[in-house]
Amino acid sequence: MSGINKIADPQGTQQYMAAMGITTATTFLYAGVVSLEVAGGLSLLPGVWAK
Repeated sequence: MSGINKIADPQGTQQYMAAMGITTATTFLYAGVVSLEVAGGLSLLPGVWAK
């Protein structure tokens, strides 16, 4: 759900990242974070189905 929330509010996420000191390449890092979180969440599905 965290990755989906980041997709729903990209400006807010990037502003939060900038407030925490991640000022360089926030757009690039934002794309990476969202893709990792969504891919990580989706990778849990095969494990649930295999069980």
